[in-house]
Amino acid sequence: MSDILTAIAEIESKKKNLVPIADPQEVFKGSIEIDEQLHRLAKNLKLLAELEYLAGQEMVRLEQIYNRKTMELARELTTDKLEEIGIVKSNKFKYINASLHQEEADVENMRLKYKYFKDIRNTYVEWCNIYKKTRTIAE
Repeated sequence: MSDILTAIAEIESKKKNLVPIADPQEVFKGSIEIDEQLHRLAKNLKLLAELEYLAGQEMVRLEQIYNRKTMELARELTTDKLEEIGIVKSNKFKYINASLHQEEADVENMRLKYKYFKDIRNTYVEWCNIYKKTRTIAE
């Protein structure tokens, strides 16, 4: 459990290094501010790539733990043990999923963090393209 807390702490500490970016619709076309925003975007894109990697790596590690524990429980729960706890054989994996609810929640939490950083990075790439197009336009 401490591994996930360490990973989350590392992700949050790197996330604090992200600099605020102005929405391209709010910046005047052809202004000097566009170059500043492009510089900020470049810094954020580098950080977001690292954050996406860290979240993805932790997600895979957590999925491995979840799958390993599922396999172990599936092997442990024989027909006799299922009868002792009053569970029908067809509900075996429902019971296992209920038993591993915290591990499943950790995996889902990290999956959402990964998707969040990926979506932000894709948005920033689009913003880079918009800023590049409006850089030389003067109104």
